[in-house]
Amino acid sequence: MRTIVAIKIERYSMNHRVQSSIFLSVIMLICLCSACVTTQSDSSNSLQIISHKMSSFAAASAGRQSTAVVNGRAQNIGSTSITSATILVEFFDEQSTVVQTSSATRQNLGAGEIWELAVETTGVDAWKITKYTIKTTVTP
Repeated sequence: MRTIVAIKIERYSMNHRVQSSIFLSVIMLICLCSACVTTQSDSSNSLQIISHKMSSFAAASAGRQSTAVVNGRAQNIGSTSITSATILVEFFDEQSTVVQTSSATRQNLGAGEIWELAVETTGVDAWKITKYTIKTTVTP
């Protein structure tokens, strides 16, 4: 699928700061259309990712911190409680270089229970993130 975003900027109606903000907004829109891979750490893992989506928020000016967050849902598909579950997200730039790694942990996830999760990273390079991977680990 190919997405083309075009914005016409009139020189007389916008200053440089507004142009920069529009540019960063377009970058964030492109990030929302990013690729993702979901993996589980072992075959006995009873934690299943059932949905996920990344959002990015750019800083208004250069040198400021930006944020990328993966929101999703994971379900204990096993018949017993999970003592501890961890979701690890690796965030990558366009060249597939790891920009940051973040995780979220949940204790005592009951059988069939759904976990509403959010894994966030913040930094000056977070706006460069275009894709991510999700890995799950559990302690029965």
